[in-house]
Amino acid sequence: MKKILFVLLLSVTVIVNLLAQDFPYGVEFHYPTEYGNITIHDNYIIQDDKKIKSTIKAVNGYHTISNKNAEYIALNCIVGSWEFVSLFKKDDEKYEYGLWEIPYNREIAKNNDNVMPMLQAFSFNKAGTYVSEKGKKGNVIDFVPEEFFGLTDNPWAVNESSENKKINVGTAMWRNERINYSPIDEIIIVNGFVYPGKEKLYKENARAKTIRLSYGDVTFDYELKDTGNYQVIELPKTMRLDEKNGLTVEILDWYKGTKYKDIVISGIYYVNRSSF
Repeated sequence: MKKILFVLLLSVTVIVNLLAQDFPYGVEFHYPTEYGNITIHDNYIIQDDKKIKSTIKAVNGYHTISNKNAEYIALNCIVGSWEFVSLFKKDDEKYEYGLWEIPYNREIAKNNDNVMPMLQAFSFNKAGTYVSEKGKKGNVIDFVPEEFFGLTDNPWAVNESSENKKINVGTAMWRNERINYSPIDEIIIVNGFVYPGKEKLYKENARAKTIRLSYGDVTFDYELKDTGNYQVIELPKTMRLDEKNGLTVEILDWYKGTKYKDIVISGIYYVNRSSF
């Protein structure tokens, strides 16, 4: 069969990319699998029905939330008939820059398909190259995910001078055979170094600008915005959950950092839709 090649020009725009000014203030979101809710206002949040005075700021295209309980970053996006908000707070017990995620969602249009979607980080397969450095405790920090390419693991950083700026990910995870899972029509990228309390790392490090995505018989180029918020990319062809070679992302161009020559991507997600 003749290989099909999809080439999208750099002028392709983000299908849905909510920036900081579009944040859904005053809207209640729910934890998808058990009880839990969040409503974010301009100077307080209501979390699990408790009002908590907070300082909310827009920075690097996303929001930060600081209060007596924790310091969070808040990312948001819309995919199809669902809107997602994820809160991340520090959890560096396992990974130097790993975060604890609290996911929320809400249905913005009824579709009657009995689906409960969640943003799922792709599983990490391999990286062409990555940056390693010595930590403050004398340990070596590898800036590459070990399990899942999401903010709960270390980000991926590759030096500008590297000839192999590629990373390969897949959807390998435990699945219930009695549940119907939908294929992947969008991917969601978190660009740059995104970490609560260290917001300066975003601008100090370089961020991906033009990337090349490949899976199956599809290859296309895409221009990312310079924002640390979720960026939703609609795929030109559906990606199967059992895609043999997974998804490969290559960095072709980047936004320069003010201090470092490392290009950082913090995560790549897809919408894990399931119905009973």
